[in-house]
Amino acid sequence: MMLAVVGEGYRHMVDECRRGARAEGTIAERVAAHVAAMLRAYGSPSAIAAFEVLLGERGNPTFMDTHAELLRDAEGELDQLWLEHFSDSGSDAAALLTARRVARAAVIGLVARGFPLGPDEATAAAIAPAVTALIVTGGPVRGS
Repeated sequence: MMLAVVGEGYRHMVDECRRGARAEGTIAERVAAHVAAMLRAYGSPSAIAAFEVLLGERGNPTFMDTHAELLRDAEGELDQLWLEHFSDSGSDAAALLTARRVARAAVIGLVARGFPLGPDEATAAAIAPAVTALIVTGGPVRGS
């Protein structure tokens, strides 16, 4: 039953990201739409329930092995969505996936810390420029 909760949470996250993501517009507009969709998806009741189950079961190796398969599937779908939606950016796949992971980490951090997110678009607007810069520059900017 716990795996069903996690699986449903992941399915909802993928579906919400697909619904809210945009394949048209400028790179910045598309990133903002993707981040806003991620905020809705990761902050949804089904996703939060999945996170709660994961926290409770993280010491259970059998559960975590099975969970890893569900996570791989969901992450693979979301990776593919970013690769498709930003294929015209001039960045390679590694840079695009790094940008997605940075966006995901920021969103999960906000949701997990329980910050009042306010409107999805406003929060996405604060995260999106940094993620956009990763796509436009083709990866993390290295210090000199």
